Amino acid sequence: MNINIYLRTVIFMTSFLDFVDCANVFIKAFGNTSLELSTTQKDASKFAAPDVTAIIEEVSQDPSQHFHLLYDRQHEETANGVAKNVKVGLTLFQFEGNVALRQILTPLTGTTFLLTICASRNIMDIFQKIRDFHLESHLVKWLLIMEDETERDGVISWLDGILNEGTQVTIISKNPEVYFDVFTSHVTLHGATGFSYRGLWDRSSGRLLPLLIRDDLHLYLNMKGRMLTVTALNVWPFFAFGKQYPDGSYEAKEGIDVRIIDTLSYALNFTYRVVRPPDGAWGYPQPDGTVTGMIGMVARREAHLAITIIAINEKREEVVDFTIGYYRGFLKIYSRAPKQKNRALAVLSSFTLQVWMCIMAATIVTGLLAYLTVDALDANRKETSHLGRAQDYVFSMFRNLVVQGNRLHPRKWPERLIFLSWYFFCLIVSALYSGMLTAVLAIPSYEKPIDSLEDLPRAVKAGYTIGVMADSTNEYLFRDATDGIYKNTWKLFTHEDRSKSFVDSPATGIARVLERRYIYMGPAVLGDAMAKKHGTDQFHFGREVFYPQDAAIACPSGAPYLITFNRVLTRLVEGGLNVKWEKDEIGKIADKRSADEVRPRISAITITHLQAAFFVVVIGNVISAVILLIENIAYFLIL
Repeated sequence: MNINIYLRTVIFMTSFLDFVDCANVFIKAFGNTSLELSTTQKDASKFAAPDVTAIIEEVSQDPSQHFHLLYDRQHEETANGVAKNVKVGLTLFQFEGNVALRQILTPLTGTTFLLTICASRNIMDIFQKIRDFHLESHLVKWLLIMEDETERDGVISWLDGILNEGTQVTIISKNPEVYFDVFTSHVTLHGATGFSYRGLWDRSSGRLLPLLIRDDLHLYLNMKGRMLTVTALNVWPFFAFGKQYPDGSYEAKEGIDVRIIDTLSYALNFTYRVVRPPDGAWGYPQPDGTVTGMIGMVARREAHLAITIIAINEKREEVVDFTIGYYRGFLKIYSRAPKQKNRALAVLSSFTLQVWMCIMAATIVTGLLAYLTVDALDANRKETSHLGRAQDYVFSMFRNLVVQGNRLHPRKWPERLIFLSWYFFCLIVSALYSGMLTAVLAIPSYEKPIDSLEDLPRAVKAGYTIGVMADSTNEYLFRDATDGIYKNTWKLFTHEDRSKSFVDSPATGIARVLERRYIYMGPAVLGDAMAKKHGTDQFHFGREVFYPQDAAIACPSGAPYLITFNRVLTRLVEGGLNVKWEKDEIGKIADKRSADEVRPRISAITITHLQAAFFVVVIGNVISAVILLIENIAYFLIL
């Protein structure tokens, strides 16, 4: 009697399989044959391989169609039997508690039937993992093959509590009359999921497929006024909030994305309310498994969709699904407009220092050479020397250089050839200097701007801070890079105090460019719009754009309305409405430029341009006065 009580306790605490194993152990130990349950008796209720094969062949409409079968250790024999007999392509996956469902589900493309022959506890584990890891897909049709009504009812009751919209499940179970009961999941008008009984099927009836296929697409072609929750950010020109309602939602006032969501709402007949993510971020999966921002709200199904120029990203696609891209954008570098270079030495800037030194050396050397040539000619012919001082020859060469004529009169051909070559040299130098000086004085020159990522190290050395939006794909582009220019750029950010480099919005980044020595990198259309509000003449826009991104609408994993959204967005993009709306929004604001908004290409010569010329005159006079003073002092001292 005590043994029987103990056995009942073990049966209550273990699963059906554990019960058989434990019962046989105790029977052998105590000889109680009245409690024997044979493995043959246990397997009698299991689906036979021919039953599963018949289901596959009934569902298959094309010999080339491929099926996937997920089974556990308890049903390994059945799965192997199906693999031997089935006439279509079949891939087997064994569930052992830690099966990598992502590796099974991610490669699947198109509508796929995934048969599952597992114990109820394993089925629950599978769908819990699907929910936890955001693996839902409206393209996967799950066929759960259950062994008895009790097990089936328990699974249905459990799935009712966790099944998300878009996950399509069909349950096929045996009933006592040796027929098969078929239950399918369905979606209500308001997005709630549940199961409904579809009917009976047997292997000879040949009408299983109509029971399995339940087309819910019509629910999303006309959503009959269903209320969707949209999460967005107040980032014009894409999405601008209006007033806030008592329930915490916001009015969708204007913007490119507002027009897009309004078009979807009109075409598919749904209404929506706008909410803002608590952290005010675009969002990204974090190392600790959490998901921030708008992406996090959609991943947790707190919102039906997220929209505000959200870039498609591989990491984000692990937790949400994206529509087709409706906008192609790039990242651009924004810095303060370069300042004009100081023109105090403009008259000297036509030539480099090296050129000036060479001209000075040529003047001295040519003057000395002319002096020595004349001296040698007079000595050879024993003529009366008309030779002056060497400094007179050098000074004469300088007079030629500044087009002041020549007081020396060469009398012999060697002397004449020296002066001929020197005159030609002076002509070239004078013409080049005049042309360059005219260009330098008439056309302003500016500091070297920041046009590409290669220019950023120079800017950082000059005291600039570079930055992007925090918790965005722009930040993670640099942070997650393993090598190359992006990795090198990431090292230039200020990581000790993130607030110096990372901003919470494009508006903050653009404003900071004007407030301090700051360089902002962000989406081109957002940056251009914000810069236009401040006045584009105050900014320099990098000539090189980088990292092309497609913006799309983020939906929960497996969202069935993704198909209808894509249909509308395709027509919208092909019609060019997104481009038109961008122009319309940007055109709403006037460019707040300063009075001298257009940088003068040609300007009159001012005193600033000629400062160097006056400096030369003043310096020459001062030196002359000093020398005169020294000579006078020396003269009086000698006397």
